[in-house]
Amino acid sequence: MSPNPNRIEWVDAAKGMGIILVVYAHVARGLNKSGIFDGNAFEIVDAIIYSFHMPLFFFLSGIFYLRTMEKRGFTGTIFSKINTIIYPYIIWSLIQGFIEVQLSAYTNGAAQYSDLFAILWQPRAHFWFLYTLFFMFIATSLILIPYFKNMVSTKITLLSGLAITLFIYLSRQHSPDVFALTSVSSNAIYFMGGVVFSAVAPNYKRIRLVGLISAVSFFLLSYVVNVAHTLPSNDLWKLSLAFFGILAVIYMCRVIPESIDKPFALLGSYSMIIYLLHILFGSGVRIVLSKGFSVDSSLLHLFVGTTIGLIGPIMFYLIVKNTVLISLFRPLKPQREIGPP
Repeated sequence: MSPNPNRIEWVDAAKGMGIILVVYAHVARGLNKSGIFDGNAFEIVDAIIYSFHMPLFFFLSGIFYLRTMEKRGFTGTIFSKINTIIYPYIIWSLIQGFIEVQLSAYTNGAAQYSDLFAILWQPRAHFWFLYTLFFMFIATSLILIPYFKNMVSTKITLLSGLAITLFIYLSRQHSPDVFALTSVSSNAIYFMGGVVFSAVAPNYKRIRLVGLISAVSFFLLSYVVNVAHTLPSNDLWKLSLAFFGILAVIYMCRVIPESIDKPFALLGSYSMIIYLLHILFGSGVRIVLSKGFSVDSSLLHLFVGTTIGLIGPIMFYLIVKNTVLISLFRPLKPQREIGPP
């Protein structure tokens, strides 16, 4: 993979860490539904991972929002996201859904062909993130109209946008029962956090100190909420855990040695590819090990399933990238290679 000067290595490294958690969590949940992996350890680790790993991806996507809008404008950005988000969303929702229907006797789900027609308003499985991310760009553009019209100062507009998304988050229970609305209202605060971070944090000299404090706070708060259960799991603690976790990951990506950082950055540069295909590879490994070889070791399942879930999609992409099958990931006349959203 040739170097891309437009990439930011620490962001790729953060995405790499995040995508490892995504693949592990889905493999673990698949094993839990199959009865192979259960118990208190699963529940604690699952709760800790889900407290911040998807907010992390919304936050990292928000970091590039202003730069994309300034370069392409609203219309250009939306058309770009149709190519890089909606197109693979539809293609792989249909592919995975079809495979799940065909292999329903061997999987944990009970997918039907009728489910495939609902993906325009009700995304399937992990594809909800891509569906939500597309509408997030639209919602954020509406919130930040004063920024693009230069009506008020940049910082006031961005902080006002953060306040608006916080209000939307806290009142999300009252939103209409439409997936796009409920999902955007639950996650817009993290995307907007990334937007604000991109405008403020690069020049903030104490970001590493903030990251270290966030890392310590995340582990302490995770313990009292998810392990000791001495605090209720309410909106305040959910937001705190998510942002502490996000800043902790950013801190780690900025302080770890380059030799350790690069493998995470490599995975992060393929995070979109991994996200699209990892369920097929991870679930396939579980089926082969459990049905074909009668393996019931949860540790072996977790290691092999996570490893193949990460490497398999990359290998598949590298094999097809110079063939007509690249159309599975992007329109046939792309201007650049597909990358993480």
